[in-house]
Amino acid sequence: MNAEKELLLALLIEKYGSKPIAQKPANPEKSKRPRKFKNVHHKWTTFEKEKLVQLRRREMGWAEIAVAMGKDFTAAQCHSMYWNILVANKAVK
Repeated sequence: MNAEKELLLALLIEKYGSKPIAQKPANPEKSKRPRKFKNVHHKWTTFEKEKLVQLRRREMGWAEIAVAMGKDFTAAQCHSMYWNILVANKAVK
């Protein structure tokens, strides 16, 4: 088995050369970027969930709802919680 591996390795080196694959240098600045969201793990309160549902019933868009909710909510967070609420209500019924 080892001889087969060595043969395959030799054939690959012959075909593609023994030059190592170039890798991108690590960017130290990338790891120092600030986080995009301040409240990554926000615990939604019952009041916030009710307000979210009320705002959506007024046919507001997700971006408008996020601004109305405050606390640096994003449109994606509001959309996700709204659908979680709908799924939970369907499971209860």
